[in-house]
Parts: sequence; structure tokens; C-alpha cells
Amino acid sequence: MNNFIVFLFVITICFGLSEACAESRLVFKNELGKGNILHVKCQSYNPSMNHPQIDIQPDRYHIFFVPAEERTTYNCRLFYPLKKDPNERPSENHYPNLEAFRAGTGSNKCGQYREWSARHDGIYFRRCAITPLGHVLNWTTTAPKRRRLLSWTIKT
Repeated sequence: MNNFIVFLFVITICFGLSEACAESRLVFKNELGKGNILHVKCQSYNPSMNHPQIDIQPDRYHIFFVPAEERTTYNCRLFYPLKKDPNERPSENHYPNLEAFRAGTGSNKCGQYREWSARHDGIYFRRCAITPLGHVLNWTTTAPKRRRLLSWTIKT
């Protein structure tokens, strides 16, 4: 009987340790308001996990699912065009090199959650879906480049 109990204990431990690892989620939300499209371009060190540029409409979100067996880092560029004066070239608010996701090691890389939210006053972040978003980064504004007017003088 003791051998049977030990056998059941060993089997239970084996099944408990081989539990499946949940996918991690990387969420980008657009809270910029009507008429502002958030553009997200993410790259990974693993070329097979790179994503094309994604355009997120106002009050929408996009979720990347990161496989649990992959240990990777996502670096993203977030930007949106600013309302422009018809007489000026367009400018944009952007954040050029955001480390949006880095998988942990061992069991820490299972089921991670990262949410980035874009608002006019900055970029907000949270690691848990039930906690409130917190302001973490400010936008960098790209000013329009001014054109030089060439003046020509004719000597007579």
C-alpha cells in the first residue's frame, strides 16, 4: 500500500510540473479620440516574429499573442500625425524605441500581460488587466521642417 501511495505521489508531481504554459499578451490601445489613428510598428530579435505596421483606429485595441516557448523582446515605434495647418508640412507625436515586451526566464515567461495605451498627454502602461493605467512616457514631437527660400539676384 505504501508503494502505491508513493507511486501516486510521483505521478501527481510529474503531471503538475508538466502543466502547459499560457501565451503572453501584448496589448496596444488607441485612446487618442476621434480622427486620430495610432500607428504601431514592432520588431523582435527573432525575425519570424516581426509584424508589419498596424494602424489602430480610435477607441480600438490590438493584441499580439507571444508564444510561451519563445523568449523574445519586442521593440516598437508608436506614432500618430498631429492636426496640421494647411500651410505647414505635417508633424507627428512619436515614441521611437519602446521596449514593449520582454519575456522572462523559466516559469516567469508564462502568461505575461503588457498593456500600452496612447493618449494625447503621453503613453500609459499596466502589467495587470485589473489595475489602473499609469502614465510612464511622454511623446516626442517632430516639428515640420522649414523650407529655405532661395533668393537669386541678377547682377547687371
